[in-house]
Amino acid sequence: MSYIRHSKKEGERIQFLQLKKQFPLFSTTTVDEWEASVKPNETTIASFVSGEILQSFQPAQARIGLILEGSAAAFTHDKKIVRKFTAPHLFGLSALFALTPSYPTEIIAACSGEIFWLQDKAIQRLLQNSPGFLQQYLQVTSEKLIFLNAHIDLLLYESARERIEAFLIHTWKRKGNPCHISYNRTEWAQYLGISRASLYRELHALEEMGWIEIKNKEIHLTKTMEEKRNLQ
Repeated sequence: MSYIRHSKKEGERIQFLQLKKQFPLFSTTTVDEWEASVKPNETTIASFVSGEILQSFQPAQARIGLILEGSAAAFTHDKKIVRKFTAPHLFGLSALFALTPSYPTEIIAACSGEIFWLQDKAIQRLLQNSPGFLQQYLQVTSEKLIFLNAHIDLLLYESARERIEAFLIHTWKRKGNPCHISYNRTEWAQYLGISRASLYRELHALEEMGWIEIKNKEIHLTKTMEEKRNLQ
């Protein structure tokens, strides 16, 4: 069996090209811009295991994490789940350049995987050297803010049923019908800010009313639900 040997620089270039394929953040960054901006000691690839804290509320280093393999979830201080995500996914942008980086959530691995770390100094130089990266950085940051605002809007609804309906309709608009729910029932209830019992009760009521059809982790919104919310 023969092996292809790469120089260190060639290996780093191949690594970056793989990042370009996986993450929109780097899709318009050129190899030259990357090599002019990122020093070898400003990147790290590490493996992780289930339950490992990938990012604390106040991390020791200012950096972003790019999950290459595996999955993780974001939790609040009181251990309520905010979001689940699988590779490829990046986190750490929101407070990257704050004087004292402090994040509203803690990122914990849900299974074994691999992560690519990129230091803040490298990000700063990429923002200066690559107009394409700057555009993508602003776009990704905006999308994350939209997600956060959507969650805040959801919690403004007073009743459990209103929150469930709003969540399903928002998911329907983004991903289509039927709605695939990535959370288990406990996690979903935490995300909605309601009790698990209330979630089960209201889902059953909505199904009995003919507004939804539940099949495992997929929920189909019927015409009745669409008409109720004027979504046709």
